[in-house]
Amino acid sequence: MARKPTDKEFEQKIKELKRQAFQLKRAGKALKAERDMLFALLDGLPAYVYLQGPDHAIHFANRCFRGRFGEPQGRACYQVITRRDKPCKSCRPFSVFETGRPIEWERVRGDGRAYQIYDYPFSDIDGSPLVLELGIDVTERKHAEQALRRSENKYKTLLEHLPQKIFHKNRDSVYLSCNENYARDLNLKPEEIQDKTDYEFFPKALAEKYRSDDKRIVASGNTKDIEEKYLQDGQEIWVHTVKTPIKDEEGSITGVLGIFWDITQRKQAEKQLSERQAALEARTTELEEVNTALRVLLKQREGDRIDLEERVLANVKALVMPYLEGLKKGRFDARQKAYLVRLESNLNRIIAPFSYKLSSKYTGLTPKEIQIANLVKDGQTAKQIAELLNVSVRTIESHKKSIRTKIRIKNRKINLRSHLLSM
Repeated sequence: MARKPTDKEFEQKIKELKRQAFQLKRAGKALKAERDMLFALLDGLPAYVYLQGPDHAIHFANRCFRGRFGEPQGRACYQVITRRDKPCKSCRPFSVFETGRPIEWERVRGDGRAYQIYDYPFSDIDGSPLVLELGIDVTERKHAEQALRRSENKYKTLLEHLPQKIFHKNRDSVYLSCNENYARDLNLKPEEIQDKTDYEFFPKALAEKYRSDDKRIVASGNTKDIEEKYLQDGQEIWVHTVKTPIKDEEGSITGVLGIFWDITQRKQAEKQLSERQAALEARTTELEEVNTALRVLLKQREGDRIDLEERVLANVKALVMPYLEGLKKGRFDARQKAYLVRLESNLNRIIAPFSYKLSSKYTGLTPKEIQIANLVKDGQTAKQIAELLNVSVRTIESHKKSIRTKIRIKNRKINLRSHLLSM
């Protein structure tokens, strides 16, 4: 038979129960305070949050939920959210009741609004199971993602259809990506170029040249235009390459973007043009030399012609005209005199052009002084000229002084004949 507890033991047991009750009460208050704080935090979230029981009843709804769906007032979730009069055929939160594990899914409403849904297992104060559902409106994000995908597709389509070849490398000249046009040259698919280097596609010297250019772009941070050689289908061609440094949001250089295109025809045209220009310059030099020779020859011929004209004029005046003057003083009949006049007139007409050209060299001289100057040039002495012209030597000397004055060598120790020959 069991022993009855003593009064003292009974009192001790009561004290222990009171202590436990106090601790439970304090823990309950703390738990309620934590619950109230949690609900206050949930109430302020910019996403909708509600608690749902196994009977679909809503036990709590935050401000965002109420603003979107109205006051739940103890109604079922399907009545408030989907406006149905009975539960959905497939209620996702119920899988949380069954498995005790949280789930994540997406809901798109009839009005096109998209929500990212998170369902978590939750317990009420009395320990009854609940599901906490958090829904974030991701409609704008979805629109942005769609716009970004469209933009990326356009960008990708544009890159794939560009006739230029495009590549992207990191700071160490390791390929990250390229367009179809470039990949085709390398006999691979665009995605296969990742983690490869120029050494795998080009001769060592050419690969080192490409990588050296990359290093300069990364070091300087400047875009460079480069005309360089490139191998295409085993053939060496010329390309124009534009390399641009790629920077992150903080402005640090993370790699190099390159775009290049074939300029072989242009380089060949430039070479042909340069060769033609060189040939033209050589031909021009040759023609200039020929032209110079022709000018010298023409100048020489002109000098010969002038000398001939001067000699003809001098000879006519020195060897013909004096005798003609002498004949005019003789006795002739009218017919003979007419012949003499006609002869003198025809001779003057013949030598008139020569006299004009000669007189232009002796500006200011009279016809008589020009005649004497030419005789002096021919080496005739004053006495010989006087006899030829049937005048005195004194008259000839007077004419010679006048000539020296007019050609500005008066009182200068300059030989008249030498000076006339140099004019």
